[in-house]
Amino acid sequence: MRGERHDMDPGHGRAANNAVNGSLSAKTVAMLRVIKTALAKAICPQMAHHNFAGYILTRTRVGWDVHASKGRSPMFYDNLAEHILRAPRAAANLDVVSGYASPSALLWCLSDGDPSKVVSSSSDLKTTKVMPQIRLLIGMAGASGVTRAEHEMYMRLCAGSQGHLEVRYPHPDFQTDIHTKAYLWKDEISRPLVAYSGSANMTNAGMGIGNQVQENVMSKVDPVAASVYFEQRYSLALDCLAPEVEDLIDFPVHQDDIQLPVTPAGEPGSSRPDADAARVDFYLYKKREGQAYEPGGGINWGHRDARDRNEAYAAISAAVSRSGFLPLKNTPITVHCDDGEILVLRGASGDEKHPSGKDLTSIPSNATLGAYLRRRMGLQSGQYVGMEELFDYGRAYFTLSRLQSGDYYLDFSALGPGDLTGLEEAGLPDRDEG
Repeated sequence: MRGERHDMDPGHGRAANNAVNGSLSAKTVAMLRVIKTALAKAICPQMAHHNFAGYILTRTRVGWDVHASKGRSPMFYDNLAEHILRAPRAAANLDVVSGYASPSALLWCLSDGDPSKVVSSSSDLKTTKVMPQIRLLIGMAGASGVTRAEHEMYMRLCAGSQGHLEVRYPHPDFQTDIHTKAYLWKDEISRPLVAYSGSANMTNAGMGIGNQVQENVMSKVDPVAASVYFEQRYSLALDCLAPEVEDLIDFPVHQDDIQLPVTPAGEPGSSRPDADAARVDFYLYKKREGQAYEPGGGINWGHRDARDRNEAYAAISAAVSRSGFLPLKNTPITVHCDDGEILVLRGASGDEKHPSGKDLTSIPSNATLGAYLRRRMGLQSGQYVGMEELFDYGRAYFTLSRLQSGDYYLDFSALGPGDLTGLEEAGLPDRDEG
C-alpha cells in the first residue's frame, strides 16, 4: 500500500521490538529481509553487508524509496511534487531558487496539486485557504532560460495572484547565473520549517508532475542555512514586473532545445493515437457531424449566459484520454505554441473512461485558449467560430505534440488557403457536406 513504512533492518532495534510486541507480523519481517537482500543485489553488491538500521523503507507508486531516520538526511527521488511542493502545514510559504521553472509547476503548487481550485473566468487566480505565498528566483533566466512568452506568462501570473506569487531573475550587473535547486518552506511569520536541495528544477519534468520523463534526487538540508542562502540572492534579483527588466535581460522568442517528436499519431487529421503516439489532433468543430459547435460547446463554450465569450475547450476523445498521451485530469501542462506563445492547459471533466479528462482547456483562465485561437485566426475577441471562419483560416484543428522534456508543443499554423483547396489536409469536410 502506498505510504507504507517499515524499518529497513527488521532484525535489529525498533523493528525487532515491534515484531515481538506484535506490531509487525513474522511474515512482514520475513518480507523485509527479502527486500533488503534484493535491494543489495539490484543496487550494489557491496550493499549486501550494509547495516540498514535506522533507515525507513517507504512503498510508493512505482517501487520502494529509502529514507533515513535517527538524524540522517533523507533522500527523495519518487513523486517529488508530493514531497517537495506540498506545504508541510497550513499557512506555510515557499521560497525557491531553481535554475529553470515552468508556469505549470507553479500553478500545481499554488493549487495544492488541483488546478481546478484556482480556475476563474478572469486572469486572476481564485485564491484558496491553503494557497501558499511563493517567492521564486529563476536562476538561469539570463542564460536564455526564460523565453519572452514565459516571461509574459510569469508577469500575468504574478499580477493576477493577489499577492501569492513573486518571480525574480538574477540581476546581470550583480549576480551570475544560478543553477541551484533549493526549496524552503516557512511558517506564517517566516520562520524556516523544512528545506530541500538537489537536482530537481521547479518544472513538471523535474518534479515528476504528470508523465515521469526524468529522475531527480532531493535531500533535506538545514532550513536556516537555506533561508540565509535564499535571502542573499533574492534581495539582489530583478522582479519580473520591474520596468527595467527587459532592458537588462534578453528573452529569446523560442526555446532553443525544443525537439519535436518523430513518432506520428497516424495520418494527418487523426485524433485516435497509436500506442506510442507523440502527436494528437484536436478539432474545433464536430468532426463526426461535419458541423460547427453550437453556442455553449467547444470553441464556442463561452457563448452562453453572462460568460466570457472567449471561454473554450477542445474535446478529448475517450481513446486519447485512455492512451496516456496526456497526464491525469487536472494536471497542468506547459504548452509551447508554434508562434512562440506559452499556454498552460489541463484536462477537465474526466471519469473512469476519461482518466485524462474530457475537455482540454486553459488555466488559470478558461478563456485564454479561446482568445489565443481566435487571435491566430484573425477574428475579433469572443467572436463565434463557425465553419466559414475555419474555411477562411485554412485549418480546423490544432496538433498537440508531446516533447521529450515532458512539455507539449501546439501547432496551429494555417495549412494553405481554406477556400476550396487543401480541405483534407486542413481537417475540413467538403464545403457541400459541411
